[in-house]
Amino acid sequence: ELTRLAGRATDADPRLVPAYAFGGGALMWLCRAPEAAIRLLEKGIAYNPGAGRLRLYLAAFVYRQANRMKEEIAVLERIAVDPEAPPMTRRILANAYVRQGDLRRAAAVWRFVRDSSADPGERAWAEEKLARAGRR
Repeated sequence: ELTRLAGRATDADPRLVPAYAFGGGALMWLCRAPEAAIRLLEKGIAYNPGAGRLRLYLAAFVYRQANRMKEEIAVLERIAVDPEAPPMTRRILANAYVRQGDLRRAAAVWRFVRDSSADPGERAWAEEKLARAGRR
């Protein structure tokens, strides 16, 4: 369903870079549909060759597919600091740190979200993660 919706949104306006970024991220990390995510990003890059962030997302997806966590995290770190990045990218980065056993870095992401997000749900998520980890 998300594949179809993202396709319709980007067909309506092929220059809508946030639709490619959000749709691709959701397809890859939430829906676990990497092929659809990669196709959507490749479409976005074709219509928006100057949109570097779409290339970053594609790189992160490729590293995920290759199970290259270190490289994926490096790309996610670049994506997560972009103010236009979908909030899910910060969650994914924090989760990647947790998978690596790096709670210090995960807590830094959670604090960043808690202190900077305008979304009350995102702030609550970060607070809960910090409390569970004993890292307020």
